[in-house]
Amino acid sequence: MKYAIIAHRYAQAFLATFSSQDYPSLYGDVEKLTALFASYPQLISIISSRVVHPDKRDALVETLLDGTAHHTRWANLFGILKKKAKIEIVPAILRDLEEKVLAAQGKMKILLTLAHEQSEEMIEKIRAIVEKEVQAKVLFDITIQPQVLGGFVAESSSLRIDGSIHNNLIKFKRQLLT
Repeated sequence: MKYAIIAHRYAQAFLATFSSQDYPSLYGDVEKLTALFASYPQLISIISSRVVHPDKRDALVETLLDGTAHHTRWANLFGILKKKAKIEIVPAILRDLEEKVLAAQGKMKILLTLAHEQSEEMIEKIRAIVEKEVQAKVLFDITIQPQVLGGFVAESSSLRIDGSIHNNLIKFKRQLLT
């Protein structure tokens, strides 16, 4: 959240260089880069470090961008961010790009938290409930947290649907105390 406004501006400017036909491949790039930065959180500090030789940092960025569908555009963006010493906002830019590209395609990514593994049939029922609420096709990232007890919690950056047993118990307790 610290870099949200700046990241939003960079993401908006970067996205403006693409046509809507490029969105699926751009989304693939965003997923790849997001996974790399999530798997290796120290990458940001290495790329922005003044201790690491600039040639080694450039080589690392080239390795990261290798295989992306829009390599030249990514290289330009990373070059600008390195020059302005703002490389630490890359994860925030990626989140913003992901949200914008999905929204342009009528889709939304939702974090779905469940108490335990559910059948595909149950996931599809939950998907129908959430899609009706958000009026978009939903892509789930599923996590398991036993403290939910049952039901589900669906969250995005702008939405929270809490249908968990844990939440219902809290509401019930409040009602009893009032």
